[in-house]
Amino acid sequence: MVNHSWVFSGKLLSKNDGRNLNPGNQSKSAGESHLWVVSEYFHPCDNATGQIMTVIAGMLSKIRGVNVITTTRRGVAAGIVTPGLEVFRIKDSSLNKNSLFQRPLRIMLLSLRLFFKILRLVKRNDTVISVTNPTLLTFLLKFGKMIGGFKIILIVHDVFPENMVATGIMKKTNPFFRIIRRGFQNALDSFDAVVVIGRDMEQIMKPKIRNTGKIHYLPNFAETGRIKPVEKRLNPIIREFGLEDKLVILFTGNIGRAQHIDFICMLLLKMASMAEVHFLFIGDGAMKAPLENFIRDNGLSNATLMPAMARNRENIFLNAGDIGLVSLKPGLKGLGVPSKTYSYMAAAKPILAMVEPGSEIDIMVKEHNIGWSIDPLDLEQCVRTILSLKHGSDEMRMKGETARKTCEKFHTPEVYVANLIAIINSI
Repeated sequence: MVNHSWVFSGKLLSKNDGRNLNPGNQSKSAGESHLWVVSEYFHPCDNATGQIMTVIAGMLSKIRGVNVITTTRRGVAAGIVTPGLEVFRIKDSSLNKNSLFQRPLRIMLLSLRLFFKILRLVKRNDTVISVTNPTLLTFLLKFGKMIGGFKIILIVHDVFPENMVATGIMKKTNPFFRIIRRGFQNALDSFDAVVVIGRDMEQIMKPKIRNTGKIHYLPNFAETGRIKPVEKRLNPIIREFGLEDKLVILFTGNIGRAQHIDFICMLLLKMASMAEVHFLFIGDGAMKAPLENFIRDNGLSNATLMPAMARNRENIFLNAGDIGLVSLKPGLKGLGVPSKTYSYMAAAKPILAMVEPGSEIDIMVKEHNIGWSIDPLDLEQCVRTILSLKHGSDEMRMKGETARKTCEKFHTPEVYVANLIAIINSI
């Protein structure tokens, strides 16, 4: 497990090749190994993964040269986007990732394109840092390592294929499930390091990997230098909808299958007559249309839906509420950690966590006293907890301030990259 107290030193030496990661020495000799970041999403894509991987690559590039391989084009040409960072882009896919029929084809297509790009560009003894999107790429990287002789650090944002079972996409009884799971376990076993973003995920991964010393717990982060707490009454979204005097429960980001939207719908219906509480949803995803239809069909006035906003408006939408709502469908414990949690914390929002006991967010909320953790199947407990909260109370303010301080101490890009460099130097 990586120590949170790691101090960013600026000079770190690999025990294997003695390369100097000093920011003042970025020149590349002919025999020097290279660092590659591989991600389906990258700038200018500003979803959570795109933002996280862009920040990681950008900070690493200040220490040594970094190459990025990504699928996201969005009109941006390949090439240098910042000194020390070179981006290679492949053709993206127009298939709909929210469609259960088109999604597998899209994953297969992008995984293969990324894989062949990696084989062409990455050299022996280079280091590849890859995230688990697209999922098939994780499996292919095992063969890339065998063919190319490069090192691999995998950052696990989602545990596949178990997450497909938990979200209802695949049944555990499906004969392909065991085959796929075994294939991915073999791939994980072959990597040089596996980074997990939750302590619950660490427990899930240990039986999958024979050498558990390869597993490193490294939680995600928020840009505390860019995200700042702002008084609620000054927020333009709050003023637009007249929510100044209501307790506003804020849900931002992906409105997807993992977010337990069916349960949230029941919560909205249960609290329909409680005018002092309002739910504000800002985002998009596969479950947004069902949520929108439910609100309309039941004539609910206690919820407002807004489309996803650009990352440059993050400080506005993250401050458009009193509490940050984080929800995960039961069965997803250890399979993913909502990165929005850290953004709420950076904006000094206490966390209302509808998650399973023992999950990463449940542990963190209780460990640092930064919010309330609720059984995601207990509707009555959810209602009681929300009704016990008061807009502008000392308890909410204290928990929000503690959330911000916790984020500043443990969940900044600087802390993350310093720990990632330690992992790079350990392989």
